[in-house]
Amino acid sequence: AVTSGAVAAVLGGPGHAADAAAPSRTVVDLDLVRERTAALPTTAPDVALGADNAAYVIHTSGSTGRPKGVLGLHGGLLSRWAWFADRYPGSRSAVVCAKSSVSFLDSATELLGTLVHGGHVVLASDEAAKDPFALAELVRRHRVQRLTLVPSLLAVLLDETDPVALASCTTWISSGEPLSRSLAARFHAKLPHARLLNLYGSSEISADSLAWEADGPDVRIGSPLWNTRVRVLDARLNPVPRGVPGELYVAGAGLARGYTNRPGGTAERFVADPSGSGDRLFRTGDLVRWAADGDLEHLGRADDQVKVRGFRIEPGEIEAALRHHPDVADAAAAVREDAEGTARIAAYL
Repeated sequence: AVTSGAVAAVLGGPGHAADAAAPSRTVVDLDLVRERTAALPTTAPDVALGADNAAYVIHTSGSTGRPKGVLGLHGGLLSRWAWFADRYPGSRSAVVCAKSSVSFLDSATELLGTLVHGGHVVLASDEAAKDPFALAELVRRHRVQRLTLVPSLLAVLLDETDPVALASCTTWISSGEPLSRSLAARFHAKLPHARLLNLYGSSEISADSLAWEADGPDVRIGSPLWNTRVRVLDARLNPVPRGVPGELYVAGAGLARGYTNRPGGTAERFVADPSGSGDRLFRTGDLVRWAADGDLEHLGRADDQVKVRGFRIEPGEIEAALRHHPDVADAAAAVREDAEGTARIAAYL
């Protein structure tokens, strides 16, 4: 990640110096920084910052076996957070559980998006983030009001834990995997007082670009957030009629600058709008169609990339790693469901 992201400086303790050393890279010893800055003013420095400044680099799965570093912008994150606070004003002072790894963009929304609007953050331990019983106890003990999780974890929480422990949580956000109708129905049966939101997005579009409130029999990915525009196009980049499947393209403030040190990958996925609008579009690789009411339905992937427990998985990346083993002549990877219906990665050697 340090190499692919063209990192100019590494922050850490003395032990990181040898691992991160390079002629073009600065290693900053945080122990020394604390000593030297202890007597400096505590006011914020006067630094100009705009919507087009880089805000993060998040690494995602790549088909060559090397992760792709997505360079996202401040404007996309701020637009996403402002939309949520305006759409759900009660969320401004909510108690929010931060359980996502910092390698996922959801962590920025859970932590920073909550704090900038005056909310309260409850940090989940690694155990609570993975164990449904520990997570339910954390929700109960701290009276958490908002929780973001993948549908597979939501299903376990609903099936295995006491709904009374989850009573304080009134806003649930499903993302990272497709949300099924049956799971949405089970949610409302177990937690009739709560709201279930289905958010769609990826790191290349500031994590979320469409939203749907799952309050009926249908489950969709919904309509665009603020400052977001979508196109549904066929293989020749022509718009498709309502009800006809096509690939989803996203434009607007949420678009990342591209992939660090990957001009070819950036040019392939971030393309000009063929309509001549001047928009820059992100090619999501997802198949969708317009429903009769104008919302979008998710139909699957246009390519081979899949999501398992919220992780974006490129089977080609797994195959490339397996082929590096001296005893493996060839390999194939695919998603298979076990006896309980849980999606798992299966490798064939």
